Amino acid sequence: MNDTIEALRTHLVMQPYNEHIATAFQIPANDDWLRCQQAWALPVLPPTTSEACQYFFTKIREYAALASADGKGKINYELLAQDWNQSADGKDCYYVTAEVLSAYVKTWEKINNI
Repeated sequence: MNDTIEALRTHLVMQPYNEHIATAFQIPANDDWLRCQQAWALPVLPPTTSEACQYFFTKIREYAALASADGKGKINYELLAQDWNQSADGKDCYYVTAEVLSAYVKTWEKINNI
């Protein structure tokens, strides 16, 4: 199982949790508990702040245009998650997975009847 977690961490550009990282990313206690359970430097969460939502909408448009230009029609959520995780800061944005982003898009579309 550790090989699977390490492969996921590497693939999605996430740092592992350790005491040094815990001091580098000062986050709320609830989120700190979650990141310890998940064993990542930052917890995996959908966009929860207004900054994260704004970042999401900027990035989703960019990746939708890329998918359209490539003739694929489907957004590459893994690539988007990699991009997202490189900019995660523990203040405005936390880590995401492709599944989190895909689910967030579906929820957003339902809410907005798209």
